Amino acid sequence: MSISFAFRRRELALRSLTDLKSTMLHIYVAHSSWDWDAGTGRSVSEPNYWIEHSDAVLNCLVSLSDDLARYLSLPTSSRSRHRVTASGRREALETIAVAYDLFDQVAVERLIELSLFVEKIKAHGMNPSEGSRIRQYERYLSTCLEDLRIKKTYRTPQALRSFSRLFSIFLPLVYTPAYAHLAKDTHLSMGIVFAALAPLALTALYESICFLEDPFISSLTLDGIGKHIFINVFGMTFNSILQSLESLLRKL
Repeated sequence: MSISFAFRRRELALRSLTDLKSTMLHIYVAHSSWDWDAGTGRSVSEPNYWIEHSDAVLNCLVSLSDDLARYLSLPTSSRSRHRVTASGRREALETIAVAYDLFDQVAVERLIELSLFVEKIKAHGMNPSEGSRIRQYERYLSTCLEDLRIKKTYRTPQALRSFSRLFSIFLPLVYTPAYAHLAKDTHLSMGIVFAALAPLALTALYESICFLEDPFISSLTLDGIGKHIFINVFGMTFNSILQSLESLLRKL
């Protein structure tokens, strides 16, 4: 069960990042290309204004993804030693303080900045219904951020993790008579090998669960979600959008 929890958390984190990327993409497309009044809404303003507006929205989204990457790559602060030992509690308090500051920048400051961009568009004549649709995208973005925060903060229940640890330590002792019987029937080396492999396999399995408890710490495991991966994906996505918009403007 602990193994399924750990791997499921990783898969759900990847899905949340996918939803986040899609929502950010729609927000940027709305600010950079949506028009109103039968396609003449943007033409009443200076052309450079909308270019600067799109660049400001893009900068806000890139800053949001950068702050989010810093938040998700923080060290884990919910292990047993962070609750039991004094040094662990101090480490957890320091990590949590930094985490709150970073997530406040992401979930409050950046979202407020995006909301103000919508007000600027509405002041230039955008239909309120279209503005409400962008507000809906912002709500989806906020939901994705909170979902990632939950996956970063909370872990498999401590009782289940403790049971897994005790299980990996004491279960091989139960099979000691089997190892002795195997050594008697075959060879002493066979009993020693199986007696060593059983606790080794269980310990390796437990450690793999511990590594996947936080799916965003890519420096500790090959299966982690590296922060550079989705930052680069966001950057490549927005660059492709800019190139598409430039080609459309040339055709017009």
